[in-house]
Amino acid sequence: MASSTSSISPDPNQLALRKKSIIDQTARGGEYFVSELYYRVYDTLRSDLHHFYEEPSVLIWNGTPYQGLGTIRQFYSHLPPSKHEIHSIDCHPIIENLETAMNILVTVVGRVSYDSRSAGAFHQTFILARRPDGKYYVAQDIMRLVEST
Repeated sequence: MASSTSSISPDPNQLALRKKSIIDQTARGGEYFVSELYYRVYDTLRSDLHHFYEEPSVLIWNGTPYQGLGTIRQFYSHLPPSKHEIHSIDCHPIIENLETAMNILVTVVGRVSYDSRSAGAFHQTFILARRPDGKYYVAQDIMRLVEST
């Protein structure tokens, strides 16, 4: 009698529930990052903003790239005081597979004023990368100030 091996395929309902759980977790994490952490530090304690980044991080500010922790820290230290008003936050997991930790794509739209000037629109996109210890850092940051025409 020949033996047969069959691969057990995952239950589609379990996969759907797992994916929904991942989406919900990343949405909560990304929204917390934006609303409770990043812009609060940006507007009130800018000298600590670099703690969200690591050495391989890249910031692209209105098309100009800044790479590395020291470069990003220096760039932010030269900006005037700011005040952000967040209008929308969207967060999505970047899933390689459902068994491993994932990165998070975060997009933010709002208004920002610098040095008491009138507020202008901005769009910012982050990729939050997960470290081996489970904590996240800003791996990619793309900031675009939208000029009114």
